[in-house]
Amino acid sequence: MERLIIAGASSLSLAACGTSDNGSNAQDLQSDGAVDKMGTVDNPDVAQAKAQPSDDAQLYVSTAAIGDLYEIEASRLALQKARSAQVKASAKQMIADHSQTTGQLKTLATAQDVGRALPTELDPRHKAMLDTLKAASNAAFDKTYLDQQTVAHQEALLLHANYASKGKFDRLKAFATATLQMVQHHAAMVKQLSGATAPAS
Repeated sequence: MERLIIAGASSLSLAACGTSDNGSNAQDLQSDGAVDKMGTVDNPDVAQAKAQPSDDAQLYVSTAAIGDLYEIEASRLALQKARSAQVKASAKQMIADHSQTTGQLKTLATAQDVGRALPTELDPRHKAMLDTLKAASNAAFDKTYLDQQTVAHQEALLLHANYASKGKFDRLKAFATATLQMVQHHAAMVKQLSGATAPAS
């Protein structure tokens, strides 16, 4: 999840479109105050990913890997701090699914000779997001987590959809297509939880 979108994968991430209308997508990702909850007002990863060649496998792999890493770390934190049992159940699924895609991505990156090992640390933007999540009060944690998940999965949707349609390597394109379906499921789950979670007082 990079450098990417996110990412709007960002990452992931979840990010990458290859079009010239950078402003509209970045603006969409800032709706409902979600980006503020990430600890950043703008989203440089989105614009960068969109400006890169769509078949840049190295950028895609790095961005997706960082997105996975963020999802895993944020969701581990949610298992500790979330108040909602449904949010905790969602976090557990995030950890399982993104751990699986990380393993698949590692194998594919080696097979495609992408040129370097997967990132093992978050980039500064995702570190800031995680710091914001760690600093959230118990009362505000669930909403902060879900706000970040909303943006992270929007980024991931853009990232994987772009590579699935325009990528250079068939095996990576197949991975992107399969992962896109997973991310769509996650995004729908987060949307449902966000609607069911009352705003922090």
